[in-house]
Amino acid sequence: MKSTLLSVTTALIVAALAVPSRADAPAAVATVAPSPAPTPDASAGTTQIEGGLTTDILGNNKGDWTSQYVTAMFSKPQSPSSYVTVSNNQRFGYTDVDFEGGVYIPTLTPNGTLELMAAASPQHNVLPAFNYLVGYDARAGGGMGYDLSTAGRIYNGTLSGSVNANIQTLGVNKYFGSDYVAVTTSFAKLSNVPGVATSYSAKVATYLPRDSFGATVSFGKDIENTGTAIAVYQSTGFDADELHWFSAKTALHAGLGFYNLAGAYGRFEVRLGLRQRI
Repeated sequence: MKSTLLSVTTALIVAALAVPSRADAPAAVATVAPSPAPTPDASAGTTQIEGGLTTDILGNNKGDWTSQYVTAMFSKPQSPSSYVTVSNNQRFGYTDVDFEGGVYIPTLTPNGTLELMAAASPQHNVLPAFNYLVGYDARAGGGMGYDLSTAGRIYNGTLSGSVNANIQTLGVNKYFGSDYVAVTTSFAKLSNVPGVATSYSAKVATYLPRDSFGATVSFGKDIENTGTAIAVYQSTGFDADELHWFSAKTALHAGLGFYNLAGAYGRFEVRLGLRQRI
């Protein structure tokens, strides 16, 4: 059990960028879904660096978004895994730099992984000034897992005003050998809007020694800064992401997604990055 837990925890940080992009989370952190990365000596731990860019094409004459990022990921057996990301984001004519860091801490009793994340943007014109996440993935028998998290976003920017968002998420996931399935429900609350926005997502993925691929569909009500206000929108989305290792040290990371916000715009996203183990 101990070795299984450690391998899952280590894989979490390897997959730190292999998740769908959220509009107000430019460097989205990992969900509980490992992404294998071949290494000549797994017992020695790894340091990985990834650099890349993201382009979003928005409809309704909203222009494009662009982002450039660098992420460093650190993992070591029988120890917490961690990552740090710096991203430069251009949206609606403004530039926001974002600093993000996270840690994944394995626990044996109960059997699972604690996730902690915090991010801040000094300019915070569009992005949150500060956001955080605390989550836990509890592992059960037969490959089953149950995860929950609570997150917060504090907006205080040029295109946002002073608004707080609180998001709680519940999920169930299961591994079938190298395959993975997860369903998630999220509950979001804005400080300036009554009621709770509920959204749903489902993910299927496969994880092979040198290649991982995942696809996610989502629908419901979600929060996004559309350049005029932070509000709750009826949304649907699809995202596909792949991490392919050409060798034990070099991988290509690519993804695309489409997200539709009713009454605001559709958003088509392309992501491309290069990951290097050092």
